[in-house]
Amino acid sequence: MARKKYKIPNWKHNPNNTTKKDMSFIQIYHDLLINKTFLKLNNSSKVLYFYMYDYSNGSQEFEFPYSIYSKIMTKNTFQSCIKELSENGFIEVIENGKSTRTPNKYKFINKWYLS
Repeated sequence: MARKKYKIPNWKHNPNNTTKKDMSFIQIYHDLLINKTFLKLNNSSKVLYFYMYDYSNGSQEFEFPYSIYSKIMTKNTFQSCIKELSENGFIEVIENGKSTRTPNKYKFINKWYLS
């Protein structure tokens, strides 16, 4: 049986392509990766935090709509991850858009750093 040939992705940065999709990246500091509070989070919460960090585009306050997180995880998983992230001091829910049918507004907080 022959082996499957996988296409190797091109990881080189193309300076001529200026679309956000191809040029975006997030910077994660070592302090976060070795923090005891961060290590205690479940993997879904860590992934969600990174997606939120990327989607916020450098802003402290941001919206994270259903259309984005539905591609990553289920609604129940999302809600439990938001609860875990807010309890451990990573994010704060600023505005709940349930009654107005708008995306929730979140804010990054650094209370995890203090623990």
